[in-house]
Amino acid sequence: MDKPCALHLPNLAALSRLAPTLPPGLPRWMERVLPGPWTVLLPARWVVLARELGWPWPLVGLRVPDDARFRSLAEAVGAPLLMSSINPHGADPLHGARLAEWLAQNGVPAAFDPHSVTHAAASAVVAF
Repeated sequence: MDKPCALHLPNLAALSRLAPTLPPGLPRWMERVLPGPWTVLLPARWVVLARELGWPWPLVGLRVPDDARFRSLAEAVGAPLLMSSINPHGADPLHGARLAEWLAQNGVPAAFDPHSVTHAAASAVVAF
């Protein structure tokens, strides 16, 4: 895979379970901005799942997306969703008919109606 992935979580409680010991101030900042368009990069040693899995990279991306469909899917699965962006770096996120077309062309099944995605915003990436 040539693009980094992030763990998408259903809520802040799941994030707290994955990263229970964070520097002072960071949990409060995350409570203010999440769910939202942020990918938070944390050192792998701070993330329980990364330590358990022997995560080979120095950082772990965590997201609590502002789209309720993705949060609901992560909740239903009962585990973080390991996902990457389908968008080229710097490009606006796909939505609606363009998203449906991309999914169909690439043979990617969707757990939702892509036409129901009427807007999308790229996430900002912040590393700690």
